[in-house]
Amino acid sequence: MGDATTIVDTYLAMWNETDPKRRAQLIERAWANDGHYADPMLEARGHAALGSVSFHIARDLVTPDGAVVVTDGRLERITGFFGEAPAMAAV
Repeated sequence: MGDATTIVDTYLAMWNETDPKRRAQLIERAWANDGHYADPMLEARGHAALGSVSFHIARDLVTPDGAVVVTDGRLERITGFFGEAPAMAAV
């Protein structure tokens, strides 16, 4: 998997999947082994931790310049927030 649209679609499907086996497959396809998700309410690192988090998410996942951050075709890091987007630090 390499194109950003497929990665984002898989990421969103992962959060919304209720079947644990299917969800684990989606996590493996979308996330690096040590992938890290953080937002004001929770933090999860790695496939098992990501699989234990349960919530639904809608498709609206882009940086201010429209990019999706991926490494070797899978997400490496996502930082969530609530409300208006915070200022992005230079990478």
